[in-house]
Amino acid sequence: LFLYQIMNGGRYNAQIVSLDEFAMPSEDWMSINVKKLNAPQNDTEPPEDLHQLSKETDRMRERAVGPGRSVTYEEWAEFAQDVKTRLARTNVTLTVDLRP
Repeated sequence: LFLYQIMNGGRYNAQIVSLDEFAMPSEDWMSINVKKLNAPQNDTEPPEDLHQLSKETDRMRERAVGPGRSVTYEEWAEFAQDVKTRLARTNVTLTVDLRP
């Protein structure tokens, strides 16, 4: 939801950077944002699918860090691809790829 507001709200110059996750062979994202001076307020409501995606990502994190739980690398990779696809539909896409 945060990235949707940053990329679609018109109040920030933003970059979404892809880099390697620390200590894990997977992709991570980082956003770099600079607020525009005197930019008009545009609080566009994220689509319902992003609210659902937010809940799904919370559940995946809980599975990964909860006691006695785990997520396989294959599950992470598949889930990450689904997240990227769904975010791209709302103008939330990578702007810089630092992965080898």
